[in-house]
Amino acid sequence: MAAALQGAATSGTPPSHSAGLPCLTAPEFSIFDKFPKHFGTTIKSSFYDDISLYQASPDVWNGNDRRCWTDGYNAEFKKKFAMSPVEFYPAMWYDIGPSTAAARSMLFGLRAELLSVSFVKRVADWCAAHKIDASGHPAGDYEVSPMGFSGDALKFYQHPQRPLLDVIGAYGDKRDGYKLSGSAAFIYDKPILQCETYGAFEGWKEANFTPDLLYRTAMELYARGINLIIPHGVWYAHPNVPTPPEISWRNPIVAASLPAYNTWAARCQLILQGGRHVADIAVLYPITAIYADCYFRNEGTDPEYLNVGERLTHSTIPPFHHSTIPPFHHSTIPSLPHCLT
Repeated sequence: MAAALQGAATSGTPPSHSAGLPCLTAPEFSIFDKFPKHFGTTIKSSFYDDISLYQASPDVWNGNDRRCWTDGYNAEFKKKFAMSPVEFYPAMWYDIGPSTAAARSMLFGLRAELLSVSFVKRVADWCAAHKIDASGHPAGDYEVSPMGFSGDALKFYQHPQRPLLDVIGAYGDKRDGYKLSGSAAFIYDKPILQCETYGAFEGWKEANFTPDLLYRTAMELYARGINLIIPHGVWYAHPNVPTPPEISWRNPIVAASLPAYNTWAARCQLILQGGRHVADIAVLYPITAIYADCYFRNEGTDPEYLNVGERLTHSTIPPFHHSTIPPFHHSTIPSLPHCLT
């Protein structure tokens, strides 16, 4: 069982602005206060869904506005870079000359870092203190440009105990981006990578979802680093499931297939969890180049890194994506035979 935070959004408020998140600590919301003995036993993990930057901007749900900011940003920028960001702000709307790329990388990069620290890390810290794992995903965790979603598709997953991605809407949709979450799990040494899937498949029509999709989807996910599958759409309201299909005994289309499927999935996941990642090729995650090409209302051009990774996966040479190392982010990369940039 997981405790869920659905539809939450944050503006990347600096951690110093608040000691806790109301969704976790306020008495009217606190699941821990109601069921303390079940944490770490019945309840194993939390789940936050579609955290993103664009949701925090007014009137932009399903829009194209990415102007999500916070009053404390300037102070955090000065603390990190020892200078004011004010002179760089115009770069978020237009080209300001030779310093445009560096300005955007610093501004958007720090914003992504604040989102990761101010929300994701605080949830992970709370969960660890209450004997459960934090899991969840940003919106658009498989998109070419994460600028308006997580800010950085790898950095977002630095702190939770269980990174998670969602694969819903259609079989194979956005599959070239699945390995972003898998790469983050490898880079940050997370033994479990979860995925919520199957929801809204086949045009949201439960009658069209057949048992073979259980296996076809899972095999694609396992091949891309996922090692724990969570069926999406189990809302305990059959036959009126808001996001069909329901993957349970109440759905007669898949009910007879579930015992064998569960046994197969459990065996695959037991083998895949906690292992050592092996890769011959590293594909550069060009996050600074993406930032450099982005400005508000423009997500930039596609640098094709996801296509490269997917082509290698189909060539039976599974790669992983590794971030660039801008001056404000230190990371390490193992010695590999090949690194594609």
